[in-house]
Amino acid sequence: MAELPLPLGYNTYCLRALRWNDAQLLEFAAAHKLDAIFLQDSLDPRAMDPGHWNEVREMARRLGLHLETGGGGILPKRAGDLEQSIATLRRHIERAAAMGSPFVRCVLAADRAALPGGVEQGMEWAVKILRAVRPELASLEANGDLLRQMAASSGGESFGEEEAYALAARLEPLSMEKVVESTTILWQSYWWFLPIIAFLTAEWICRKWMGMP
Repeated sequence: MAELPLPLGYNTYCLRALRWNDAQLLEFAAAHKLDAIFLQDSLDPRAMDPGHWNEVREMARRLGLHLETGGGGILPKRAGDLEQSIATLRRHIERAAAMGSPFVRCVLAADRAALPGGVEQGMEWAVKILRAVRPELASLEANGDLLRQMAASSGGESFGEEEAYALAARLEPLSMEKVVESTTILWQSYWWFLPIIAFLTAEWICRKWMGMP
């Protein structure tokens, strides 16, 4: 059995200077015939909008791209911001699940010098943050209710893997061409005679007005 080729993709952070939105980044990947894309620390104005997550997931599916996502540094600048860091990471987990990413990639900090209180303090805070979000990380799967809600808002439907059989049945009528032919005999409809009668009547009036037989 032949081995499948190694998937090729790129980390969008490498194009961060272009300040492209998510759609532009996905189109770039598809244009270069890549297999995957990692949306890291997105600069899209709607990056944290749940409605946008569904749009990105659908676009990646349509372009045939494997999508992964994540954020930037998870460590706070000071101890008082620890809860905010936990809330931010939870939001990234929710985003990843809705977009179909199998995991969330983040970094501790931009560089070692940015670690608050040094490496040891950074490690301690990282453990606290990860333990706080463990329930979400242990179950990084699509939120069915949220996906159905987002799909319904745009007039669509959401299907899980266990419902794949139903999806095929729903798509079948849309892929079948239907040709409808109809035949109308002119003398079976009086509407066709009205213009003719109007024209003949107008001609008769003109002939009489001009004294013609």
